[in-house]
Amino acid sequence: KHTKENPMLYIGGIAVIAIVVVATLLFRLNSELKAREQASAYASALDIEDPMERMVALGEITKGSSKYLAEALYMQGHAALDSEDYETAEFAFSTLREKHPDFESTPDGVEGLGAIHEILGYYTAAIAVYNNIQAICPDPFAAPRPPFNIAPCLAQNDTETNALPSPHHHP
Repeated sequence: KHTKENPMLYIGGIAVIAIVVVATLLFRLNSELKAREQASAYASALDIEDPMERMVALGEITKGSSKYLAEALYMQGHAALDSEDYETAEFAFSTLREKHPDFESTPDGVEGLGAIHEILGYYTAAIAVYNNIQAICPDPFAAPRPPFNIAPCLAQNDTETNALPSPHHHP
């Protein structure tokens, strides 16, 4: 009886339900398309052979809110290392460490920071970074390399500390 007296009320209710269902489906479809687009952009960037171009393409991904942000930062850092763009590599690895500490490759990214310091001759800073890897990843199987990275830095530091003064240097 109520439906006969107020048909517009029931039609309106059905219309609201239909709108909510359609909106939900469209939202899910949009999310799925966005995820596919992000995966495609990430895969395309990884396929680039030139490290500088790969670094730039991955950098575009890191500017947004991609599902692949942590992976893109990690790979961008390595592409930058390959390109000898240490500033970009340091930025990518530092951002990875700060914003994605639980990402499985973050210890390797932090190791990249140590490698940058080592390459630039900042052995004390490299040692500190390598020690930090052991602190953030205490599992020796997950981060087995820091002791092997620290040893050459200690040797270089010792060599520089104990080096003979230049014969041209007069205090």
